[in-house]
Amino acid sequence: MSVVSEDELAAAACGGGLKVHSIRAFSAFEFNSPPVVLVHGPPESGLSTFISSLLIHTQQTRGLDGAVVLTDRKSETYMGGTIPHEFVLRRPLTFEAVLKSLVDLQRHRRSARPDQELLRLAVAVDDCIPSQSVLKSESLLGLIRFAKEVNIMVIIGVSDMSKLPPVHTFATHVAATRCVSTEDPKLLQKRMFVRAPNASALAEILASCQEHEFLVGLLRSPGPSASTLQDFMRSYTPTYYVQRSELARTPYAWRGDEVAAAPGFCLGEFHMDMEVQLLLIKALGYVPQEA
Repeated sequence: MSVVSEDELAAAACGGGLKVHSIRAFSAFEFNSPPVVLVHGPPESGLSTFISSLLIHTQQTRGLDGAVVLTDRKSETYMGGTIPHEFVLRRPLTFEAVLKSLVDLQRHRRSARPDQELLRLAVAVDDCIPSQSVLKSESLLGLIRFAKEVNIMVIIGVSDMSKLPPVHTFATHVAATRCVSTEDPKLLQKRMFVRAPNASALAEILASCQEHEFLVGLLRSPGPSASTLQDFMRSYTPTYYVQRSELARTPYAWRGDEVAAAPGFCLGEFHMDMEVQLLLIKALGYVPQEA
């Protein structure tokens, strides 16, 4: 993994050499407040692995009481069974409806129990945003921006960059499961998470990335003292978790029926107390269904 300073990018744009420096590892421990994480991953590139790993790591390091995941691919083996089955939801429940239910739950708890801390919750959308118009909705964007005020972490994963709005003003962190679009860096610059002085400089940055490394960067500047990209870019390698070893499948491919040896998997899961589960089921207003 490599990163370059702004001065080096400028030098590269003028035909100078491009130096590279190692960037630091990212940990969910660095979340100082509930984040809004935007993730892009092409099909079969580890998007679900990234989301489940980030949820479990955040629970381990910062603490999370509950999580809800929306997907169109619900099954016993989805995310290795690491998320409680009742809280892996599929449409017709929508992202906006689910997020609003969680926000309302937190608002009610804050007014009814002002002496108690709010629950620490998360909602993740795993590649089931139907169109770009969804993330342009002012009502949804308002909920996303308000979520951190009531202790709700938001993760939005997409495989199709056209479903992202041109400017991700609602995100606090952005990530990619794989470096893509080196053939068309202008598209990546417009839709993704990198700014560079020109297309060739951006292509050089992407070319220096390893195949399975994950990039995490802050959209907002970390402050006037931060003068280089190194101050706000991180590499993050997710852990491939499964609830039971027999649920381990070929890495980077959760689809299909064959169980294959999956090197490097770890046993783990997202834990939720029964009280929290009952509160979430009541707030979401649905009857849990089988896969």
